[in-house]
Amino acid sequence: MKAKKFARIVRLTYDEKANKLANETIVMDKLPASGDHNSGRLRFGSNGKLFYTIGDQGFG
Repeated sequence: MKAKKFARIVRLTYDEKANKLANETIVMDKLPASGDHNSGRLRFGSNGKLFYTIGDQGFG
C-alpha cells in the first residue's frame, strides 16, 4: 500500500543577520499531494486572501 502524500503551506521570516529563512509557521497542512503532476500555485487575491490551487495530481 502506498503512503499518502501531503503538501503544506508555511510562512517563513528572513533573518538578515544569519542570511537565511527562519521561524517556520504552518499556515495550511495535509493538503492532498501526489508524486506526479503535483503542480500548484499560490497567489494573493485583490481582497488580500491567499489562494492555492492543488493541480491535477496525475494518475495516482
